[in-house]
Amino acid sequence: MNAPASNSLPPARSRRRKSILLRIALVGAATLVLLEVVFQLVLPPFEYVSFTQSDDYLFVRFIPGKEGEFKLRRPSILNSGSVLSSYRVRINRQGLRAERDYHIPKPAGVYRVLCLGDSITFGWGLPLSETWPELLETALSARLMGRRVEVINAGYPGYTTRQGLIWLDRELVRLEPDAVVVEFGFNDSLPSWFRTRGPIRLENDQTLMAGDPGHWVPIRRLPLEPLAYHLSETFTAKFALIIYSMLKNQNPTYAANETKGGKESTRSYEWARVPPADYRENLILIASRCRKAGARPVLVSAWGTPEAYRAVMPEVAMVSGATVVYQSEIIMQALAHPAEVAADPRFQTTIARLKKEPNPFPPGIYCLVLVDYLHPNFIGNTLFVDRLAEVLAPSPRP
Repeated sequence: MNAPASNSLPPARSRRRKSILLRIALVGAATLVLLEVVFQLVLPPFEYVSFTQSDDYLFVRFIPGKEGEFKLRRPSILNSGSVLSSYRVRINRQGLRAERDYHIPKPAGVYRVLCLGDSITFGWGLPLSETWPELLETALSARLMGRRVEVINAGYPGYTTRQGLIWLDRELVRLEPDAVVVEFGFNDSLPSWFRTRGPIRLENDQTLMAGDPGHWVPIRRLPLEPLAYHLSETFTAKFALIIYSMLKNQNPTYAANETKGGKESTRSYEWARVPPADYRENLILIASRCRKAGARPVLVSAWGTPEAYRAVMPEVAMVSGATVVYQSEIIMQALAHPAEVAADPRFQTTIARLKKEPNPFPPGIYCLVLVDYLHPNFIGNTLFVDRLAEVLAPSPRP
């Protein structure tokens, strides 16, 4: 009788296979390390992450009392070169971008506006004096003469409407605003994994930050989270996920493409951080919470937000009774008529500085109103505030 055939490989072949697998693993690991070195040299660092800390409900937030210098860099062979701009940032003791702390409870007679949003509200690439909340405080003070005005900047780079809703639910009653200006959109539309800090998570924001106003559920933490955090912070991991997103029709660069005349109609938002239907519901909840607290809600259709998200604004306004200010249209109008913008006497110093730039960024007319393709600069913010201030404190009719 013949012995049963064995499924095991001869010892020599087994050793050869293990040797080949080991070599493949070593080459793969060496390739990843090399790619990471290249990315670290070429891509500009996100220096503001040193200002942040994890949060059990918001995923991430600012460290109260932190201050320092932010540097925006142009991608270059060595990321220590080509600084586009450098600006000082101070986070007050309440975790807000401000040079002062705000009195709790609100002093009598103060008209207080809370500005809730992402990096556009925070003032990416700008000193505090050129952010739109700061410009709004100046504009409202001029319109409401004799009344003290406080405009609070509650912008955080990378936040979505989901994080805005949770933050508002925690802070709204305490801050006692008379009006709340809400600006979100771009980050909501990004792929679900695309967050500025923390371990890569594939869940969307509605799932990751679950719950309802007043009953939020702490974020489920990963096993070996510190290791997962450091791995996910590598450029190699983020680059791999960008490639994956592009293959899945989830290209995170679509918004810049749209602002330059490209199309985004074929993009799927199924795996967005906050899909359009949830974006709509979050905005309605934010407006409802504001009204319940006695604050007027004003929603911003922000520049860089894709059409699928901007399209929900009329319905949100009708359902919630909120006013909508279309920042996207204001910026587009400025880009369409640059000569009119350049003739405005308020902007002559800024324009003179831009003319001295040998290689302005972004190039062409975009540098007139934008820090980059997404964030408005002093001129873009001023044009936006002209309209926003009129909504909040209308000029008396003759």
